[in-house]
Order: sequence, then structure tokens, then C-alpha cells
Amino acid sequence: MTKVIFREEALRRHARRERHVTRPITIGGRWLALLWAAVAVLALTTAGLVLLAASRLPGTTS
Repeated sequence: MTKVIFREEALRRHARRERHVTRPITIGGRWLALLWAAVAVLALTTAGLVLLAASRLPGTTS
């Protein structure tokens, strides 16, 4: 008898979830460009630091 109650509750919850529309997260054009610019700055900074550290290693010629 209790299984019927739980089943009805489960069906009600499932129907409620089915009505809820989910949308994917999207990023606008300006924000996307800003984020890619930040990635580029981080990549260039990392490359610069690697080159700087490599030039200070013993045994390297520069």
C-alpha cells in the first residue's frame, strides 16, 4: 500500500522536472573576447617567464 503512495509522489516529481526547461550557459561576444584575451595574456606571460628562467640556467649560451 505504501509503494503506491511513493510511486505517485515519484510520478509527480518527474512531471514537475519535465516541465522545467533548462538552457545551456552561453557567454556573449564581448565577454568571450575578453576571456580569450585573458587566456592569451596568461599564455604570453608564461612563455616569457619560461624563456627568462631558461636563459638563467647554467650551461646555456646567450
